[in-house]
Amino acid sequence: MEKVRLSLILSTIAITISVVAIWGSLEQFSPGDTAFTGWVVAVLSTLVLVLIGWNIYTMIDVKRIMDDNRSLKQEVNFSISLLNKEIGLMNLAANMTFFDLYYIKLVDDNRNILFKFLLYGAFAIRDASGEGDFKTCNLIVKSTLEVIIEPEILNLSGRQIKEIYKALENMKEVNNIDNYIDYMRLLSRINIKN
Repeated sequence: MEKVRLSLILSTIAITISVVAIWGSLEQFSPGDTAFTGWVVAVLSTLVLVLIGWNIYTMIDVKRIMDDNRSLKQEVNFSISLLNKEIGLMNLAANMTFFDLYYIKLVDDNRNILFKFLLYGAFAIRDASGEGDFKTCNLIVKSTLEVIIEPEILNLSGRQIKEIYKALENMKEVNNIDNYIDYMRLLSRINIKN
């Protein structure tokens, strides 16, 4: 705020001095004198020169500001992509934790634990494929196929099966996941309990 005030004071002083100087110099010339016309042309051409110079300076300054904005936008986009990747990895880690937890508890032969094992496995496959981590996808599919040998004897509700399939929506590059078709066949062979 102080700089703006100082700039305003200096501009007012400069304009006052200019007006006094012009008034003083005009008293020496008469309007019909050729020296007066030459002097007016000189003043006007100086003003035009100053205005053109000011425009060039402003354009250079605007170009610098635009370049700064572009680089800032690139940095922000890069940061956003890193954040999205970190969020995806955190989701994957959480789903893998639940998948492992229910894998360990699966010995209880509890239908709810089986559902959560399959659901968090599906979430983990989805998140890992979204991050391009197909090695993790392959491990989850392999462990699921090894644990659930006879899916026909399992009973899950229709709502639970829908949740598992919903978790597998919008999968990326499914053809990079080994035995994915067998995994989907296994899910389709689970009995739906009313």
